[in-house]
Amino acid sequence: MPPFVLDIYDKDNIGKDDFISRSIIFLKDANYSESSEIPEPKWHQCRLKIGSPNQGEILVSFSVVALDYVYDVPNPKNLRLQDMVEMKEYQVDINVLGLRDLQSVGILPVKKAFVIFNLKSLVNPDDGRALENVRTQPGPTGPNPTVNSLVSFRIPLPTSPLFCPKLVCTVYDYIFMGFNQPLIGSFTIPIGDLILALKEERETETAAI
Repeated sequence: MPPFVLDIYDKDNIGKDDFISRSIIFLKDANYSESSEIPEPKWHQCRLKIGSPNQGEILVSFSVVALDYVYDVPNPKNLRLQDMVEMKEYQVDINVLGLRDLQSVGILPVKKAFVIFNLKSLVNPDDGRALENVRTQPGPTGPNPTVNSLVSFRIPLPTSPLFCPKLVCTVYDYIFMGFNQPLIGSFTIPIGDLILALKEERETETAAI
């Protein structure tokens, strides 16, 4: 069987959609089913082309059946992630201590960098409309600012690290009283891995009592 080729695009309301990356998935490397059983999804790497650096990951599972197959369970086309996984509301506290070795994207040095935590990246688009991203305030000047700021928010997340997305964070500069805010860089926080580590830590503490 030939591989599944998945192309990922960024939807653009003006002009053509922007191609981001491609994932080539061979059936032997995927979690798949030949029956009504819905297999657990698996993360697969995405790249611009074979041999190029990793450009992200895509979470997919496959059901390979005959064209006229009748599912005993709801058709996979009608399944939604929030119907398949257990959700729980979490309190997230992030203590931002500082930023180091920032590189300016222009001719001016870094002035007053700040971080935006994209909460919308943690939920599906419908739920994201009601969320507001949180940020640190522009503070000390220079490429190595000490921020020392606490960011707190409550958000519903999947309890399984497999489905829990990463928090996307972007760093911007604050120039000319905020009239210019160029992007400096971005990073991610593996919220799911942190939840799993906390759960294992608490289970160990409980077992030791």
